[in-house]
Amino acid sequence: MSFSASKGYFLKNGKSYFVISGEIHYFRLDPKLWEKHLKLLKDSGANTTS
Repeated sequence: MSFSASKGYFLKNGKSYFVISGEIHYFRLDPKLWEKHLKLLKDSGANTTS
């Protein structure tokens, strides 16, 4: 897999890639809930997290 930026947009494997991101404050969650919250974020359509 390759990932790069060019002329104001991202490329993933040579194709335009639109970042849909979300944030999870893992330090505020019980570690047992991390997987659940990551799944909720992914199910919402996000493809990037911070």
